[in-house]
Amino acid sequence: MHFLPAAFIYFIFCPFLLIAKSTFKQDTSFLQPLIDTSLLKQVDVSEVVVSAQITPKYIKDVVQNVQIINRQKINQLASNTLQNLLTQQFNTRLTQDNILGSSVSMQGLGGQNIKILVDGIPVIGRLNGSIDLSQINLNNIEKVEIIEGPLSVNYGSDALAGTINLISRNLEKNITEFNSYYESVGHYNIDVLKSLNFEPHFFHFNLGRNFFDGWSKNEQFSILPKKLLADESRFKEWKPKEQIFYNGKYSYRTSYFEFNTNYSGFYEQIVNRGIPREPLFINSFDDYYRTWRKTLLANAKYQFKKSEWNISLSHSAYNRIKNTYFIDLTNLEKNISSNISDQDTSKFRNSIIKSIFKLPAKKNLDSEVGIDLNFESAEGRRINSKNQSIADFAIFTNLEWLYRQNLVFRPGLRYAHNTNYDPPLIPSLHLKYSFGLFILRSSFAKGFRSPSLKEQYFNFVDINHNIIGNENLQAENSNNFQFSVDYKKRFNKTSVIDLKTLFFYNILSEKITLASIDDTEYQYVNIGEYKSQGVRAIFEYKFNNLTINYSTSCLGRYNSLSENNNIDQFSYSFDHGVSVNNFFEKLNTSVSLFFKYNDKLISYNLNNSGEIQMGEISGYSIFDFTISRTLFKKLNITFGGKNILNVQSANVLNTSSGVHQSSSNNISVAYGRSFFTSIKWKIR
Repeated sequence: MHFLPAAFIYFIFCPFLLIAKSTFKQDTSFLQPLIDTSLLKQVDVSEVVVSAQITPKYIKDVVQNVQIINRQKINQLASNTLQNLLTQQFNTRLTQDNILGSSVSMQGLGGQNIKILVDGIPVIGRLNGSIDLSQINLNNIEKVEIIEGPLSVNYGSDALAGTINLISRNLEKNITEFNSYYESVGHYNIDVLKSLNFEPHFFHFNLGRNFFDGWSKNEQFSILPKKLLADESRFKEWKPKEQIFYNGKYSYRTSYFEFNTNYSGFYEQIVNRGIPREPLFINSFDDYYRTWRKTLLANAKYQFKKSEWNISLSHSAYNRIKNTYFIDLTNLEKNISSNISDQDTSKFRNSIIKSIFKLPAKKNLDSEVGIDLNFESAEGRRINSKNQSIADFAIFTNLEWLYRQNLVFRPGLRYAHNTNYDPPLIPSLHLKYSFGLFILRSSFAKGFRSPSLKEQYFNFVDINHNIIGNENLQAENSNNFQFSVDYKKRFNKTSVIDLKTLFFYNILSEKITLASIDDTEYQYVNIGEYKSQGVRAIFEYKFNNLTINYSTSCLGRYNSLSENNNIDQFSYSFDHGVSVNNFFEKLNTSVSLFFKYNDKLISYNLNNSGEIQMGEISGYSIFDFTISRTLFKKLNITFGGKNILNVQSANVLNTSSGVHQSSSNNISVAYGRSFFTSIKWKIR
């Protein structure tokens, strides 16, 4: 057990006592509105940042580097999942898996080092270290906030490289919305959204289904003629997938009090159809992977005269079931396999209590203190001892001081106790300085991540690989340094130039990665020191309804496995991207073009002999376009093309293709060229 020093306890909790003494002795005449509505009329609220802010701020006033993707942009790109949306962003890079879905990396870090939240609550269900982005539906999302760099002070573990927070739609009008999506590779999606207003009571419902029929480069059977098999979708490189999602939300709002409760659910089924077995080729073994995710959230916000109390309670459950069936291909009858190793059920649970108290504002000074209680558990036949748990208890505080209207200091501190590891004291310091047309931002932040239950205890058996947990893993620690320069010049009412440049440097100790034990088995290990550094520049030009963006970046990565192996310390990759959007006012139509070149990536791995293996994944390009038009102010029709260059895979040199890929000399990038249409119909 670890005990807080008495002085630290006094420093943290004394403000609560002082505020309570001065506040509760008064009557309710002090109550003030939660939001200044006059301000909302002047500024687009979609540009307000709420993630890890003491008070919501407009993006230009935030000390961190934040990108906001609002609802209008989501509709314009016809992005129905987080995977679709992040594919067309310059500051992220996606890794595709034709079985387990996609994952994202930022600043050379990915997997467990990126925190993905919905309304501030972590999304659980990491399989290969990452959340499958195709499982996160956007039809119920108002905006997406992407914050680069660690936010460990506010969000704790996993927030080393960046944080992606999805903010749910908060509709206050009686609206019915129908959405449908079709893509030529076999995607069929539909959902309905309903909001009801009985002020101060608000109700919100969402229900939808995403279906993917699977895809292969060659739609034909390799063993028997198609006509001899009852199952016509047996050989799919990208596996068939069905998803069901639902959401129900109730809100109660007054000028000084807000209460929200939300229940959301998700179901997915992936089918991996086996190769027909010799000698007759009339039967096979098929694997079914079923996933359930459920989250219950309750949040309350109470506004005092100059302070605010926010408390959130949530419980998330994630179940993954694998079943193997013996299939008769002449009639498609199936019977569950008698081999016990072919069947598996794994259960993960996560409960969070988070309370933040915003202290009374002083002149140019905002501050907050908070507590964060996190309980995780896992059980299943493949969990060592069948049941494991971990808990994290933390106290954190942030201070934001505006000096002479142009200089902002934001220090933060987090003290935590972990039942399995010994977290350090986690500090952060952010600075923002404005002068003329320039905004300078700099920051230092420390990060800490304890190994997940999966990394420690889970023996994971999947379609083409086995992953073994490691109870002896060390926790990851990181230091992040960032510096950015923003320059914005307005020539007239219709012409604006915006230049953003970001420099970053990350040092990660005891990085956790997978090492090859043999051709099909991998184990989590610590590899020592990992570094990433780079620079990214984005140039944006707006003229009337035309917006042009150009992005270029250089990312260097260093792995301590390369030491003493005649390998350069840093390997660099150079990415480039262009996006063009124009709104034709008379036609009420927008046209968007997106192009991005992902440069080659160098990786260092441990092979099954314990030797250092350097690999290279070749570069590739992405080109998409969308055309969106609104009719009668209620009907939006979007048409577009994805992967126009028809890039399907990237070459892999001198290494295995990866844990979740086949043993070939390439990895999957995307299914082939496709075209889609999306229809959104809103009834008020």
